Amino acid sequence: AREYVDRLVDHLAESVGLSRQRIIFQKHINDMSLGLDTAIPLGFILTELVTNALKHAFPDGNKGLVEVRLTEVEDNTLELVVKDSGVGLPATIDLLKPRSFGLRLVKIFTEQIGGQINIASTQGTELRLRFPRK
Repeated sequence: AREYVDRLVDHLAESVGLSRQRIIFQKHINDMSLGLDTAIPLGFILTELVTNALKHAFPDGNKGLVEVRLTEVEDNTLELVVKDSGVGLPATIDLLKPRSFGLRLVKIFTEQIGGQINIASTQGTELRLRFPRK
């Protein structure tokens, strides 16, 4: 999982064309194996959450930090955290009834892997997804 997540995040930063001086990434990824039934949906979820942070958290060329963590928090429970130090989310964002196509897919894939996602928007945005290890 470490190499998969690391390369995916690096690729996303490159595809958006970010300056490494403007956005700093911190990655904390435990070395673990994931089955394809988890890795594929998790890859999509990670892509959507990181891309949203890169596109929306730092308007007008603002500098900031994006943190990605994938850790085992309990026996057979994994947690993915995507956190940024950006402007935060609008109050109208509801993960239970998302309006954007990307967030609707995040909700579907989260349910597919048996997970729950929570969001906090104070001093940036933090999305925390817990799901069982299969």
